Amino acid sequence: MSAAPRIHVHLVAWTDEPWDLEESLFSLVTQHEVVPSVSVAVPAANEGFARAACERLTRLGGAAELQVGTPPGWSAEAQAVAVWVAGTVATPDHLARALALCGTASAIAPARRVLRRPVPGRPPYALRKTRRFTSASPSLEELGRDPAFLGRCLVATARAPGWLPAHPEDHRRWAAEAWSSGPVARVAGPPSVDIPDLRTERGVRSLDDVRDALAELRYQGPRWIERRAPLTFDRLRGWYNRMRDRAR
Repeated sequence: MSAAPRIHVHLVAWTDEPWDLEESLFSLVTQHEVVPSVSVAVPAANEGFARAACERLTRLGGAAELQVGTPPGWSAEAQAVAVWVAGTVATPDHLARALALCGTASAIAPARRVLRRPVPGRPPYALRKTRRFTSASPSLEELGRDPAFLGRCLVATARAPGWLPAHPEDHRRWAAEAWSSGPVARVAGPPSVDIPDLRTERGVRSLDDVRDALAELRYQGPRWIERRAPLTFDRLRGWYNRMRDRAR
């Protein structure tokens, strides 16, 4: 039986909020069918917390290799590289699904933005989660409206830049190098990643913002009908399924 593929994830904390860091580490060590090798770059005030969190969570069976600061590159045996901002979380099958696409293109996962409110001494409170539109071949401009957008991306080491980004301005430069190395493609299926909403400006500012709003409406619309008119929802769903089967 062959060993599970290894993926290097560089986890960067841009704030002193420890809960964001632990949430992302937990999401990484519970990934299925891959072995995440995790390096962690944190502010000096959080180094002790990061070490303790890694020690606790590696007991779950994951491989969290704490390296304080930004290492010069990824683990030598890694097949792919991802860069997460603390607060990013993913479904347990996310990295395996994304890796399956990395043979032909860099993988971009559908995602939701999570807007949160800090609570002193406690985990942050989630105010809103909204779906993002993802085109079949996402451009850097489409994704880059979110500072934490690299949490959606998985790049094969053969195509990844030979360094790891730390500061926010480095993330776009790293992505630009990765985009120029080959094609990118969307991972099939529903959103598998939640990224923290770190934007300083919100609202409808471009066509991509309109697409995001429509993607959220397409998801929330049926949920709204289901809650308020369950019988009507069941009939509409049955009609939709019959029409889809006929189309096949």
